[in-house]
Parts: sequence; C-alpha cells; structure tokens
Amino acid sequence: MKNSKINDKVDSLILSGNELYHRLILVVGDGDECLNIINEVAESHKKKPININLELSEKLLQFNNKRRQLKLQSLMADLIKDERELIFLKNTEILFDSSLQQDPLKLLQSISRNITVVASWNGKLYKNKLIYAVPNHSEYREYNSNEVIVVSTEGKTSFELDC
Repeated sequence: MKNSKINDKVDSLILSGNELYHRLILVVGDGDECLNIINEVAESHKKKPININLELSEKLLQFNNKRRQLKLQSLMADLIKDERELIFLKNTEILFDSSLQQDPLKLLQSISRNITVVASWNGKLYKNKLIYAVPNHSEYREYNSNEVIVVSTEGKTSFELDC
C-alpha cells in the first residue's frame, strides 16, 4: 500500500469519528490518488465503495432537471440505507453539477449524521480552505476546512494546517 500513512490517518479518524455530530471524512486531492486511498481503506474494512457518479447518474436519468434537484437527497439516502456504521463514497463529482443546484458539502454532512462517511473530494486543501474546481467555474466551491474533517492526499489533515 503506497498510501499507508494516509490510510492510517483515515482509519484513526474513522475510529474517533463516532463522537462527532457529522461523521464525515473527506479524502481530498487528485482524483486517482483519492480513489486509491478510498479503495484501500474500504478494502481494509471489508467494504465496497459506492461509485456516486455511476449510481446517481443512472437514477437521475428518469427525472427532468427540476425533479433531479428535488430527488437528489432522497436518492443519496437510498444509496446508503442498508449500511449501519461505515460507508465509502468515491467519484462524487456529480454532486457538484451546477444543474442540480446542491451544496455538496451539506449533502454529504446530512447523510453522515448517523453513519460514518468516508468520501473522495477531487479538489484541494489550501491553508484553511477546502476547494473544488477553480474560481469562475460553474462548479466552483470553497469552504472553511474547519467545517469538516479532511485528509489530503499529501497527508495533511484539516486540523494540522497553517492558516
């Protein structure tokens, strides 16, 4: 395992996450690196990650744009309904689609209220900011990293950053 130090950090956060209001851990960085970490940690927990892009795009096809916006949260809830303690989500880029008019972080936080969610975030952690896309892009998002637990593919966590 190439990412063993990062994987260990994610594992440690999973164990301590049960005490948090939102049990959401984001693995942030380049898409391929995020996927590798999510896949490796999920495998170590004997779990199969859910490919959000694939699962949601198939389900959303049956609705028009307005209904897609309204149905997204319940479709996400349906994807995880059979899990009790821990779930891994990969390929989450569809959540940022501007036509869905969603706040991806709030959506992930809402499903992480009663279950630990480890999700990929194809973006970056810069100083105290969690970033997706680039400014002026329709999918651009920027959050304070103190709103969520973040592990970057570089090995930093949101609580170790120099602001």
